[in-house]
Order: sequence, then structure tokens, then C-alpha cells
Amino acid sequence: MSSTKAGSSKATELMQGSENTYEVFLRARHPSLDPAVITEALRIQPEHCWKAGDPRVSQTGQPLGGQHRDSYWSAALPMESAAGAGLSRETALNQQLLALTRHREFFKSLQAEGAEVSLVIEIPPVAGSALTLSAIGLRRATELNVEIDIQVVGD
Repeated sequence: MSSTKAGSSKATELMQGSENTYEVFLRARHPSLDPAVITEALRIQPEHCWKAGDPRVSQTGQPLGGQHRDSYWSAALPMESAAGAGLSRETALNQQLLALTRHREFFKSLQAEGAEVSLVIEIPPVAGSALTLSAIGLRRATELNVEIDIQVVGD
């Protein structure tokens, strides 16, 4: 299964101009797993995915030559507008981590097979902007054995 979907709605589009603007992506790399297994288990449609051995192609579908060495799956985590719901980034992130703990055993099985699972948190470079990772949130990420990558992204 080879698939690359154009990014759907972005949190930055939903919450333009808000100090709470951010987006969280869940990413998994696995030596050989069909990404459809991840999609089915998490019930989240990926924005990008491919299976080990699939031909490499650009985002426009042009062949790049060679094959993917491993399987990859990436999706923006579903979220409600943190600004609209009055939630801070930290509270919204904790809720997302809590939702992922329902899949703890699935993540453990992937990792036992050599998968790497990570959360990528993208925040805008807004003056005075901060993201605090609470002890509860860090504990949940640790229980899931997921890396957290915080990226400051511009326009």
C-alpha cells in the first residue's frame, strides 16, 4: 500500500492568529508493517504513509527511483480548537496523550517489532509563546514510549 495524502485541515488554519495555535502529529516507522494496520488500529487516516518496498514517489506522484526501506505512517492527531474550547496547549496535549494511552499495548507490540513512534508538536514562532509539558503529560508519553519532538514552524 503506497499512499501520500495531501495534508488536510491544519490546526494553524483552524486557529489562525491564536496564541494556542499548534498541531500534533503521530508518526511511526516500522521495518515492514503494512501502514493499513496502524490506520485500522488507531482509526485515524494518515496524511502520509508507505510500505517498505513500495516505489519512492514525490508528493505529486512522480517516480523518484528506488524503494522505501521501511514502512512509514504519519497523521495529525484529531483535535478540537484549543482556543475555541478555551483549552491551553498543555491541556489539549494532555487530552491527546490520554486518548493515545488506549492504544498502549498496540504501540508496545509495534516497538517490540522494531518500530519507532513519536509525537511531533509544531508551534508557531509567536513572541512570548511557550509550551509546557506537564509531569502528567510526560508520564503518559513515557508510558507509551514515544519520543516528543517540538518544532517551531513559521509561515
